[in-house]
Amino acid sequence: MMQRWREHFAQHPSQALADLFSGRARISAAGRLDTPELLLRAFPDTPEWASARAQLDSALLDCLTEMRRHYRTQVDRLGYAVYALRLCHALRAMQLLDLPRSTHQLREHASHWLPWLTPLRLAPERDPALECWRLLSQRQPDHSQLPDWLRLAADRRPEYLNVALLGIQRLPAIRDEALQLTALLRHAASLPHDQALADFDHRYAALRGRYPRAPAYWQPLLAQALANEREHAQGAAQTLYAQLQQRMMARTSGKAVKSGKPAMEPSQRKDKDTLKLAIQDRRQSSASVAERFTAIVSHELRYAEHSGDAYFFVRTLRNHGKQLLKRRDLPVPLLAQLEGWIEQALHWAPLEEHTWTFWADMLAWQGRHDAQAWVLSEAARLFPDDEPSRVELARLLIRRGEAHWGEAEGWLRQVVERHPDDEPSRVELARLLMRRGEAHWGEAEGWLRQVVERYPNNGPSHMVLVKLLAASGREAEALDILSGFVAREPHDAIAGKLLSHLQAGGRVTLERDELATETVERPTPAALAPTGQAAPAAETGRLAQLQQRAHWQRSLLAGEALAEVRQAAEQGEPLAGVCLAWLRQDPWREAPPQAWAWQLARAFRADAPVDWPALTQRFPEQFDLTLYLRWLAAPSAELEAQLSQRFAKLQAQKSTLRPALRFALASWDALLQSPEGRQADARREDNALAVLLAEAA
Repeated sequence: MMQRWREHFAQHPSQALADLFSGRARISAAGRLDTPELLLRAFPDTPEWASARAQLDSALLDCLTEMRRHYRTQVDRLGYAVYALRLCHALRAMQLLDLPRSTHQLREHASHWLPWLTPLRLAPERDPALECWRLLSQRQPDHSQLPDWLRLAADRRPEYLNVALLGIQRLPAIRDEALQLTALLRHAASLPHDQALADFDHRYAALRGRYPRAPAYWQPLLAQALANEREHAQGAAQTLYAQLQQRMMARTSGKAVKSGKPAMEPSQRKDKDTLKLAIQDRRQSSASVAERFTAIVSHELRYAEHSGDAYFFVRTLRNHGKQLLKRRDLPVPLLAQLEGWIEQALHWAPLEEHTWTFWADMLAWQGRHDAQAWVLSEAARLFPDDEPSRVELARLLIRRGEAHWGEAEGWLRQVVERHPDDEPSRVELARLLMRRGEAHWGEAEGWLRQVVERYPNNGPSHMVLVKLLAASGREAEALDILSGFVAREPHDAIAGKLLSHLQAGGRVTLERDELATETVERPTPAALAPTGQAAPAAETGRLAQLQQRAHWQRSLLAGEALAEVRQAAEQGEPLAGVCLAWLRQDPWREAPPQAWAWQLARAFRADAPVDWPALTQRFPEQFDLTLYLRWLAAPSAELEAQLSQRFAKLQAQKSTLRPALRFALASWDALLQSPEGRQADARREDNALAVLLAEAA
């Protein structure tokens, strides 16, 4: 019977696999085996079966692709339980048979596959995304997936840690003990405090058993791993690492453990200081400076791959890279390399906001302003407390013309509302209002006076206010304000020049160019000139994934392209699913099992009462966000008190939280400070939508 099925497979591979997965295939006693084991027996790893295994390799990949292409149809017909099981079987078969083509394709397009597979988790033993990660641990060509394994290790679910350790063990040509120690530390730090120490001890003992070496070998490794992790840890993680370090020192009779030097170290501080001076020295050619910069950043990247610590790579890249962009004649190959490094930096540290602003700066240098606008808008979404991204985005929109002024004003007013002490947002808002005409000059003056009163030595706010007053015919008042400022800041050449001009009877007119935000335009190398108006289409991997998510978000907020979003949702795109659910356009009878944001969007918009306790019980890891959304949907004093208690505990570790939770904390504070906002249904709904979109992405 098995032979007959193999003959059928040779003629019609897709149909034969479909029959096998559905149970229609007649395979006699072999049917007692799971589908992956059956395929392993049917296609042994011997030379005579090489051609058939290659055919199976392509057929399984085609099968997986078809399951995604017809996602909605199959889910409606099979239900999520059967559908997820078939996905798991296909992925396990790829693992067991170690099929090269399908493994390569899934690795190359992991950012496409994993967001689709993740919401389909039913249980630890039926988790398609986890099976995909397990498959990706095989046939690793280099160390590029190390950031993924360390991120998986930080998941508190033990099965994810196990796959992360497997991925680290399978990294090519690397001694992995130190990296596994780092993974164990990050996993323990994710657990409740009362479990963390015992969990680490248990797993550390297992690791030492797997690599039986003397204590003198392990102690320096642990000391170095703790030192690396403590440098960036906060809150409970910092406490755990301190406990481990103290205990280790106590076990050595009070003598500090000598930290063993790793085989590779980060670049020396003096080399980076020398590079900084070279970048600032205009007598040195940009080519030679770029060469030194490339050497140091390349070294830091190799150190990150060796140690699992990307801190030095990410920091050196964006700090020295920003300084480098001040030069006007950078070599074209360097710009292309910078783009690749930025993608790697975001791979290692996706929530490092300064990397995002550096990326935007680089795109501005190249003249790729559409791409720059996308990066800034995505940074604004990811980092609710990062006002510079919003202000810079508003400046860019203002320069793009009057059609974009409304959007720019929205961003600026958002910063003004959330950050009462932010000076740039108020000055830019005033400039924009002045451009809109005299009817808006009164409000502009109000914002400017706020800034000059709060910051009496701030130059831009004084200059704009003086120009506005002079243009309004209030020269005496303008002279009085400007004279006071020059007396306080005698070295401000611009202010001194304007004062002399006004004292000599000169007039100030608010021409269009004078109101424009000052920017430094960079040359656009011919090889990097933008082609068309598309957002950064050349980016691949993680950057392309982020771009796609931003596209769905814009479609939702603008109420556009619903047909496109619906089609994407029917193929399992999580963010598109949230969009449709929020707009009550969701045609599914049920949301994916573990798609918290998808289900909450449906619940939040439903007319029927929502079973909030059931949602909390189903998604315990989302307790805080579920509680916040429940309060947004129906505020009450009881919920507010409970939420205040929960959020107070999270404030100390705010910088380490996911974007959705960080936004929830920031928007919660803003609502509490604004009683009228607390009562505004639209504002609460906006916050709910932002949380769901951030979490879905």
